Amino acid sequence: MEIGNCAAEAAHNGKQRLAGLDGLRGLAILGVMLHHFGIKPGPWFDWGPVAPTVFFIISGFLVTGTLCRMHGDGKPTVLQMTGFHFARLVRLVPVLYL
Repeated sequence: MEIGNCAAEAAHNGKQRLAGLDGLRGLAILGVMLHHFGIKPGPWFDWGPVAPTVFFIISGFLVTGTLCRMHGDGKPTVLQMTGFHFARLVRLVPVLYL
């Protein structure tokens, strides 16, 4: 995605939530859990490589959307980028210690 398209897309979409992506990420998390418990739907499918890939692709898409919205508002400031990284830390560090 080009920077110009990124800014135009951010201005067009605003901050709407894509509920379908939440459900798909939930299914990906469920797939990881089923893999860890050794539950397979059949010998032809393994959750192991599929579920994390889906989860990280969707997460990357959502993070990129956040950055595009920041860029759509003008050049991101140091304060905005610090806030962005702090928000990621607040979400990830508790899970790291769990």
